[in-house]
Amino acid sequence: MGVSNHWSECRKIKELADLFVSKRTFLAGNWTMQRAQYGEQPDWALIVLASMIGQVGLSGGGFGFSMHYGGNAQASSGARIVPMISQGHNSVKSVIPASRVSEAILNPDKEIDFMGKKLKLPKIKMIHNCGADLLGHEADTNELIRALRTLDCVIVHESWWTPTAKFADIVFVSTSAMERDDITFGGSYSKNVVYAMRKVIEPVYESKDDYEIFGQLALRIGGNETEQKFTESKSYMEWIKSLYEKSDGPTLKSFDQFWRDGFVEFEIPENARKFVRHAKFRQDPINNKLDTESGKIQIFSQKCADFKRADSKGHPTWFEPAEWLGSKMAETYPFHLISAPKIPCQFTA
Repeated sequence: MGVSNHWSECRKIKELADLFVSKRTFLAGNWTMQRAQYGEQPDWALIVLASMIGQVGLSGGGFGFSMHYGGNAQASSGARIVPMISQGHNSVKSVIPASRVSEAILNPDKEIDFMGKKLKLPKIKMIHNCGADLLGHEADTNELIRALRTLDCVIVHESWWTPTAKFADIVFVSTSAMERDDITFGGSYSKNVVYAMRKVIEPVYESKDDYEIFGQLALRIGGNETEQKFTESKSYMEWIKSLYEKSDGPTLKSFDQFWRDGFVEFEIPENARKFVRHAKFRQDPINNKLDTESGKIQIFSQKCADFKRADSKGHPTWFEPAEWLGSKMAETYPFHLISAPKIPCQFTA
């Protein structure tokens, strides 16, 4: 049975290889494979495979990541969309990888390898969590629970009684998207639509939007001067209007008309409709360099090789993860869940 399965898999690999090179093939990566042990390897291998197929920069060919969300290197309408709200100045300069939160709390001052350098983990006494479900994000939930229990204080903004909220000392009840006005952008082909996100219902009970919560905190911490520094003396709706006015929306609709209609849509120019990812790089790789060491697609990276890590060889390699269906652990726990919306796809034409 084992030999039969092996030959069946080999035939399928050959079939796919023949299909990839005989048809125009685009390989779409995702975030799921990367968010696992040795997760950078399959993404890197996908880029190498696309390069071996030889269709990078051709219409309908090549590779891409984040197609489901961020859509990096996508076609553009050329119109200015709404910018982000002002971020102000953050006096805290230290940063850590998102996956090392538990480790930082439990092991302050520990040195870890990060981007080829040594990084000392900071001493964390308090967490103020807003805009993410912390317990649902970390890889080892039990470790994070142990870590949270050692902190002096945990503050959480939440609309629901999530596990993260249950482990907080203070919960600021924030409004859901249905209870607050907002503004965003999108589009089916490029970023060519600005949307008015009008609230559906009034805030329930004493819930407040995050902007008001932070404004009230600023007021209590430093008085009117600190509050005005945070809000820049603008109300929530004034911020929405000012962001809209920084887009190209006002050339087509006034803010009041936009807010009534719920959207403003820009024309997509013909050159955007003919956009091909990496086409300029393929046509002239010297003058259209990529943001890599060599300016090219890198099958080998000297920079990664110089890290001299056992789990990084400078090129994509198979490393057996602790948990997968071929591992010893799977003999006892033969269930492997992969998030369905982010399963890699392959298109042929």
